[in-house]
Amino acid sequence: MPLRFLVVLIVVALCVSAEAQQPAKAPRIGVPGLIPVTEFAKRHECQGFSVPLPKGENWFIGPFPTVAIPAELAPPLCEILFVKILGRITRPEEAHTILVLAGISQISVGFQTSEEFLRFVERLIKENSLPRYRLLESNALLDNSLGSVCVRYERTVEDIGVPQFLSSVFIETDKGFFCTHPRASKFVVTVHYSQRFLKGQRPLSLEQEVEPVFKSLTFTSVE
Repeated sequence: MPLRFLVVLIVVALCVSAEAQQPAKAPRIGVPGLIPVTEFAKRHECQGFSVPLPKGENWFIGPFPTVAIPAELAPPLCEILFVKILGRITRPEEAHTILVLAGISQISVGFQTSEEFLRFVERLIKENSLPRYRLLESNALLDNSLGSVCVRYERTVEDIGVPQFLSSVFIETDKGFFCTHPRASKFVVTVHYSQRFLKGQRPLSLEQEVEPVFKSLTFTSVE
């Protein structure tokens, strides 16, 4: 998983853990500018792509914090963060973080074949960018179902550095797509879905809420 995704997860989780003191349907929780998702039929339009909004209750749209990005990627042209708020967090058992992120960036390296792109993504998702993470498993494979050269990946890490709960061990599961833009190969579109929960618990079954974001990703003009 790229460094940018890791740091976004940390920043958002810290804010939610510190400030989720009000009901989950409040219009603003944790991160300044968090807006509740209410019009589920709409799509979020970015320069170069669009995605539908997650389905279900207590999803919020939020701005990205300013964080580091991998060296191969330029600052994003456009990006979107969805956060699902489950309620007040006072114990490790309640520190369940759920994020969906999408963005587009120009990339400084080229790929002659789809296999080269696959190897590039494999390297990114295996990088342990922060010492708090221990990689448990990862896999990646080519997937052209979205109409471009894409790599679909899954990754599981152990996290021993969750803010406020440093004595607890958490598990983080991530999955998503890296796609070269079909009309502008120097750009990469990424969509990621992550859950982090206390070790011994299980992730929530949210496939029906988040799968449309992946399956209905549409590439649009980058210009």
